[in-house]
Formats: sequence, C-alpha cells, structure tokens
Amino acid sequence: MGVNLADKYFIQAFDNYGFNMDEAIEALNYALSHDSEHSGAHFLLGRMNMEYLQNFELSEYHFQMALVNGPSPRVYVYYSLLLIKLKEYKKARKIIDHAKTIKGANEAALYHREALLLERTGNLQEAKELYGTAFDLAFEDDERVYLKAEVERIKNRLDKKEKPEEVPKKKKKKKKSSKKKK
Repeated sequence: MGVNLADKYFIQAFDNYGFNMDEAIEALNYALSHDSEHSGAHFLLGRMNMEYLQNFELSEYHFQMALVNGPSPRVYVYYSLLLIKLKEYKKARKIIDHAKTIKGANEAALYHREALLLERTGNLQEAKELYGTAFDLAFEDDERVYLKAEVERIKNRLDKKEKPEEVPKKKKKKKKSSKKKK
C-alpha cells in the first residue's frame, strides 16, 4: 500500500509543526478532508490543541480519534501527558500501562510519563527512580539531556523536602508609646 493523499498532507503538516503553524493547519485540514478518520492528522491536532491552543477537551477528542482509527504508540505518550495535566491520574495510568505492551513504543517517554504521574501524586522517590530508568532507556541525545535535567530536578525537590529551608522569624516591632501630652 502506497502513501495516499491524506498521508501526504499529514507528512507535510508534521514537517511544518512547530515551525510554520499556518502551513501545518492547512495541511491537516486537507488530510482530514481526504480521510476524516486519519489517525496521524487527529494525533497532530490533539498535540496542537494541547500545546498551543490549550483546548484540552478538543485535544482529548483528537487523541481518542487517533487511537480508535489506527493506534500509534506515540499517541499514548502525548495522551498520557494530557491526562496528567488534567489530573486524571487513573486514566493516565491505564494509558501508560497499556502503551508499554505495544511493540515499538518509546519506553523512555513512557517511563518519563509514569515518573511525572508519580511526582504529581507525591511519590517523589519512586518518581526519581523512574526518571533514571527513562534516562537509561533513551536513545537520542536531546532526550537524554532532557531526562538528565529531570533527574536533577527531582533530586533537588527531594533534597528540599528532606532539608526544609529555615524561614527567619519576623522581628517584633516595638510599639511607639501613644502617650499624649497635655
């Protein structure tokens, strides 16, 4: 099976995503006009609505459409991030756990999402361990740099939690006497 017109426009949108949003939006509209169920186009619209437009309801709709119409491992990574942002932790956990069973899934990204989920729910030590696992699983240099920074960030949070800052006590101000002269 070759690349159809909807795929062509999706690839064009993907190439322009983050750099030329007008072109990306136009290409996504063309992709969906040729195939209203195009999984990739719905995935990219889900990202766009989450990352740029902050329309989380529409983002969730597009991620769900992408999963229904041809699930791709990358959809789970972004959909789980959206669910974590929305504090829908149980749903996020299910998505992450399921995604880990899919061949070709980005394990480093999924362990990162799981660590983020644990961090948001107050399990900082477990989160630190999973950030480390994500770092170990990462292949690409930019992903490794980002994950190394995440490990350091969580270590700093743990250090602050274990050693709370001492807040200086306020000095009491001396009250001026309010004696009136007669």
